[in-house]
Amino acid sequence: MVVFNGAAQAGLEYLLTYGWALVLVASIVGVFVFLVSPSQEVVFSSSDQTKILLKSGAVSADGGAGLVLQNASGAAIKVNSVHFFGDIGPAAGFKFNGAAPVFPVAVVAGGEMRFDGLASNNSCKSGGSVVVVYTDAFNYERVAKVVCNGGATPAAWYMFDEGSGTTAKDSSGNNDATVAGSPVWSSDCASGKCLQFDGSTTNYVIKNAFSGFPTTEITAEFWIKSSDATRDGTPLSYASSQSDNDFLIFNYRGFSIYRGSSSVGTAVSANDGAWHHIVVTWRSSDGQARLYKDGARRYSGTLAAGTSIKAGGALVVAQEQDFVGGGFAADQAFVGYIDDVKIFNRALSDFEICSSCREHAGAVGVTCAC
Repeated sequence: MVVFNGAAQAGLEYLLTYGWALVLVASIVGVFVFLVSPSQEVVFSSSDQTKILLKSGAVSADGGAGLVLQNASGAAIKVNSVHFFGDIGPAAGFKFNGAAPVFPVAVVAGGEMRFDGLASNNSCKSGGSVVVVYTDAFNYERVAKVVCNGGATPAAWYMFDEGSGTTAKDSSGNNDATVAGSPVWSSDCASGKCLQFDGSTTNYVIKNAFSGFPTTEITAEFWIKSSDATRDGTPLSYASSQSDNDFLIFNYRGFSIYRGSSSVGTAVSANDGAWHHIVVTWRSSDGQARLYKDGARRYSGTLAAGTSIKAGGALVVAQEQDFVGGGFAADQAFVGYIDDVKIFNRALSDFEICSSCREHAGAVGVTCAC
């Protein structure tokens, strides 16, 4: 027997009465898929048409966990109702932007709505769901359905917030890395602390061997700041017994993406002395390779379709490897700051990447172009 709280019961009655319309509209605009990881903020959207983002893991106004709905459609919308089901249903005292919800709620382009007082500390396990009914800029009523089906964590997440020492903790708990040489722990960062590298081949971060490195689909994400105009600075490299360029993001003066013996140039640079959010995705199934700068997709192409990255290799931050864990060259060493490095075992969506950019953009004066 399933017991719903008051808001959930109202939502159920709404769905039973208007279910045929919701199904019809949902089939047009698409369906949200909502995955929750307790250690990170996760964002998903129904489709390119709606561009409504739902973010989990955010801190709410009352200091607890919250759910944030963000309007990224480029125009104002009105949210008519929100219905929670399952373990994320609102507990007693549920609030909307810090007060009792009064619908409809107008949300400007780029605006956010924050839901506080969610049950289970906003844990979204299989079976929970959220239905958002809203009116778009063309006065059409739309429906976005969020279905909870577990969550994924990064294969590695180096925040570099230690501030000292020779260990870079992996916030995903999988692959703590070694801080080699003497890079400078800095506070001039996208978030918290970060590392500053001077171009020496003795300064880098390494995990060898890396446990569970992605093989057929990957996202590499990081923040960097550099004003170097002479070197082919390398933010991140992964080498294995299969190839010293098994997965490589090379040269911030004009990024190239390497996948084994194949590579593509993107003509995208990030060495102007400002902070930039850089994300690279690749998948084997069709060879899709993409590079994002400050939330916007700046390159899309095809690279090494049908191939795979070999597991058990070495991940190195701030150096290019000519063999597993070594073979560094001064003209390819990174000069500048690196922060918040993440590795995922899937290609993140445009919406997820956009939201990740916005997470720290304000602190470093970056305008996410998405």
